[in-house]
Order: sequence, then C-alpha cells, then structure tokens
Amino acid sequence: MTRPVIKLQATRAIAKSQEMVRDWLKAYGCINFSQGERDGMPFIAFELPINGGEGTVPILYKIRVDNYAQTLLDRNPWTTRKQKSQEQWESETREQAERSAWSLVADKLAADLSLVELQLQTLADVFLSKMATPDGVTVGECFSVDRLIQGKQPLLLPGK
Repeated sequence: MTRPVIKLQATRAIAKSQEMVRDWLKAYGCINFSQGERDGMPFIAFELPINGGEGTVPILYKIRVDNYAQTLLDRNPWTTRKQKSQEQWESETREQAERSAWSLVADKLAADLSLVELQLQTLADVFLSKMATPDGVTVGECFSVDRLIQGKQPLLLPGK
C-alpha cells in the first residue's frame, strides 16, 4: 500500500508565494532575506529576531522540489498516450511541483503564524527545526526523527 500524495494544482505563481512569505516574516521582524538555489534545491533564508531583538538566529527553508516532482512522475508516469513528449511532460510536472511546493510552504507558514498570533506557539517553536548552522545544516537535519527511531546518534551540529 502506498501513501497518498496530495497533487496540489497550484495556480499561484512562485514569485507570489515567495512574496507572501517574505511579507509575513517581515511583519514579525525577520530580516536579511535571501533566496535562490543551493545544490539544485530552492531555498529561502532569513534571520529570526530573538531575546526581544537583541540577537538573531539564521533560518533556512530547503524546498525539496525534486523529491516532490519525482513522486508525481512516479505516480503518473509519461506514456505514449500523453499528447506531449516525455521531456515536455517531465518539465511541466517539475514546474507544477515547484509552484505547489512554494504554495504549500506559504500555506504552512500562514497556519504556523496563526498559532503564534493565538499564543499557542512562539516563533522559536515554529522555526526550531529550520534553524541553520554556519555550514547550512538545519537542526531538523541534525536531529532527524528517522535517525532517532533507528537508534542512531544525532548528527553533530557543525561548529567553528
């Protein structure tokens, strides 16, 4: 039995989702935004204010578009019955996966920030797993649930 995958047909442009995310985070005092691709993976990075603005913590969202696109392609592979070439089919599926991924990031952030507004979570709670080390590794990657379930040691946080 396979797990279901929500095939979100996002119509919102990637740039619009990114703009929404930046605007919401700016409203919470986040600064120094950057976005682009690292190792072929889209990302958005920013600094989260802590201790009443006395300091900041780097936050890194890695958007795993390739994983999502591959899942969509695996579940709905190209066939000769498609009225597009295989290359065009895969390209359009990847574009849809990227729009969907950014749209989901914006929607999740909206939900998380709603919890902050309701004082059910803090900003630090929301972003704990996305806090980044100087090497670009997130806390969530260092302490992944899979590693802990398998009884493996958490990855050591890289330091200077």
